[in-house]
Amino acid sequence: MKRRRRALGKNLAFLDVMACGLGAAVLVFLIVKHHTGAEPMIEEAVSDDGQILTMLRQSEAMLEDQVEATARQIENLQTQNEDRENQIEAHKAKQAELEDLQLQIKELKTKNSELKKEVVRIRPQQTADVIQNKQTGEEDYLIGLKVEGRRIAIVLDHSASMTDEKLVDIVTRKLGSDADKQKGPKWNRTVRVARWLLARLPKSSEVAVIGFNEKAKILNKGAWVDSRNATQINGLLSEIVSLVPTGGTNLEAGLRELRNLRPQATDIYIV
Repeated sequence: MKRRRRALGKNLAFLDVMACGLGAAVLVFLIVKHHTGAEPMIEEAVSDDGQILTMLRQSEAMLEDQVEATARQIENLQTQNEDRENQIEAHKAKQAELEDLQLQIKELKTKNSELKKEVVRIRPQQTADVIQNKQTGEEDYLIGLKVEGRRIAIVLDHSASMTDEKLVDIVTRKLGSDADKQKGPKWNRTVRVARWLLARLPKSSEVAVIGFNEKAKILNKGAWVDSRNATQINGLLSEIVSLVPTGGTNLEAGLRELRNLRPQATDIYIV
């Protein structure tokens, strides 16, 4: 009985050894087979990672381009915004200038209105003229000239040069009749000035008219005329109108007659 138990133990030991060896061989085979199939998978994984890296780099470049483009757009928008702000400021400045000009215009209009009222208020009263002169008036004929004085002498040039302005016209009219000479535009203007002076004589004054060309003569027979005497003033005007502009000019002769006035003149007007 003891011998059979020993033989059975040896057999079991042998079977264990064989089983262990076979298991080890199978394990080695499986490891080798697994290792052999893993290499293509690793290579495939590495290839996929490279493509992903390339795509990521391309995406990064695209993003950088987009960032740069966006930055440029932002810069352009900022520039446009600054330009618009400058335009708005310029518009505001012009608007303020326009409002200031409108205010100045309004003030000027107000001052103009006030000046017109003041002119109306201080305008001198028109007095009846001794000589009726419908063609001229103090306010629109001899601006700035005021006839004044106690004894007023009017020295009137009626030489040939008083017919026209141009020498050729003077010579032509000199060859004409007395009526042609009296129609000269310059002489007509001289007569209107004399008429205007006589019409503006102040009250309580006297007047004498001295006509001169080559010679001189005191009109109205050398006497002073009272400015309030309409008959004598109109007679004096008639003598002036009847003068003929002819001959040379001798102002010295007119001044000599002026000194012969008695009493002496206080104010002198040379026409």
